[in-house]
Parts: sequence; structure tokens; C-alpha cells
Amino acid sequence: MYEVSPDFGMMAQEWNLSALAYPIVTQFFGIQPMAGEKTIKIDPLLPSDWDHIGISNVIIGDNKVNVQVKREGETIQVEVKQSNPEWKIEVPFERYATILVNGQKHTMGDKIEVTGEVVKMTNQE
Repeated sequence: MYEVSPDFGMMAQEWNLSALAYPIVTQFFGIQPMAGEKTIKIDPLLPSDWDHIGISNVIIGDNKVNVQVKREGETIQVEVKQSNPEWKIEVPFERYATILVNGQKHTMGDKIEVTGEVVKMTNQE
């Protein structure tokens, strides 16, 4: 017996989930893992009419990551929590002139890599 429905096609294929999950994780949340270097680049793109998004329990190597993104006016706040604080979080944010990372001010062009259980980022336009 063939497991394809004549009316709906093959619904339970692995690539169906991958085609949905991959762009959400890499584009909306901007999670770009470099597991061999124990580094995760975070550069979210929150759609203009959304106020917040969040994703939990993204497993990358021996690390588990949660990302929350909030918009308040022109300010974007990103909070990253990770289970392995030894991993580096890389913050690109080339779209903003100034950002705060864990309370420290950085300007465009700085390469920002931080470690820790919680990393908080806020743009300043």
C-alpha cells in the first residue's frame, strides 16, 4: 500500500517541517550557529507589524538557546538565554549606529562577542 493521499499528497515528510522551521529560526530570530567555534550569531529581523516574538529550546551542540525579541517604538530589545554560558554570542547589528549589550555601549563596526547565561541587547537609533 502506498502512503500518499490522492487528495492531499504526502503530508508527513521531514522536509515539510524543515522548509518552515529553517527560515523562521535563521531569519526572524537570526540564529546562525557556528557550533564548531561554540559561537552563535544573533541578528533578528522582527517584521514591522509585530511587537514581539520568542523561541525556546533551540539545541545547538551542547547548548540550548531561548531568544525573545520585543519592539517598543523604534527600540528593539533582544534577550538570549543559553544553558551553556561558555558559548559566545556574536551580535552583528550593523543596521544600528549604537547598541547596548549587557549595559555596555557599542558603536557600528564593533565586533561584539559575549558569553554568559543571559545576553541582553538593545538598539539605540
